Amino acid sequence: MLASTLMMFALAIVVALRDDRAFMESGPGVIVRERGDELVLEWLFPIMPPMTSHFERAFEEKGARAERIVIDLNSPGGLVDEGAALIDLIEEMKRTHEVETRVGRNRVCASMCVPVYLAGDVRTASPSARFMFHEPTAYDVVTDETIDRPEFERRMDTERFFRRFIDPTGVSPDFARELRESVRGRDVWFTAQELVDRDVNVVDALERS
Repeated sequence: MLASTLMMFALAIVVALRDDRAFMESGPGVIVRERGDELVLEWLFPIMPPMTSHFERAFEEKGARAERIVIDLNSPGGLVDEGAALIDLIEEMKRTHEVETRVGRNRVCASMCVPVYLAGDVRTASPSARFMFHEPTAYDVVTDETIDRPEFERRMDTERFFRRFIDPTGVSPDFARELRESVRGRDVWFTAQELVDRDVNVVDALERS
């Protein structure tokens, strides 16, 4: 009986690993372009698996031929854990390459996309690019519905989020303090032009078409 149970358990693990590999091979992919001494990685989807795996594979396969990595973003945001994993990968890239993060003309970088963008050595954007900041949101893993939490929990989560992902990036402390209050219960939007005009050190340079 025990041997049968162990065999079933082992089979379940094999099936789970097989399905996990299949999942990591499926889903949205990163667009990879080699441009002179640059490796461009373009992402047009939410920040969710298998994003980091795709970026890691592209970097392993093509990074040695490049001097710079350009991460071109257009994303509504997504999972904090996946964003954190990608930021860790960007930090690895920065040990050997200059990493530019970019948001192009009329594109969006919202929610968890913003910390990914802030991880770049150089942060560029089109003037019309839009950035959105808000409180971390909790979801029910079964229903995928937003969980209504007490205000003190939301404020604690927001503070942890800012301390981990916003404050260490060189964003203006005054702007970070302002955001902590302005994102309470709502989404806060800025164009790249507005961020540069305010000199808050989110966007380093505007692109000119």
